[in-house]
Amino acid sequence: MPELVLNRFKGSVQPNLIVLYGTIEMGAAVIANQTGNRNSGVTWIRNAAGDFRATLHKAYRRCMALGGNISQPALGTVPTLASGTLVLPCGASSAMMLGTAGVTTAALGLVTVRTDTEVLADPTNGCFINWWMVLSESAL
Repeated sequence: MPELVLNRFKGSVQPNLIVLYGTIEMGAAVIANQTGNRNSGVTWIRNAAGDFRATLHKAYRRCMALGGNISQPALGTVPTLASGTLVLPCGASSAMMLGTAGVTTAALGLVTVRTDTEVLADPTNGCFINWWMVLSESAL
């Protein structure tokens, strides 16, 4: 597959730094829409309630950062406590962060957690998970 990444940050001190980012729109306990592989380099699946797994378009040498947040579609709308309102990255080991172990195509994910009970839960129907990954093709 040809390289899908269009943004390389050549001014960074980290060589071969690549930023992947996109959105996941929640439906009723399903992913309704997402920025797919063609546009972001990542395809997401909902593995279970609040558990989202990424499939990267290729493997990388190092994970520099991974994260996300929830966006509400309506102005002034606050998410309910019963929904997954906190986004936490998962899967990136210290070895991946240090560059001593590579990032496989199925290594990374996100979980969404209720802020009142800290239990995995899906975001409210219609909400967006905005996600980003900072990866490197260099182990340095």
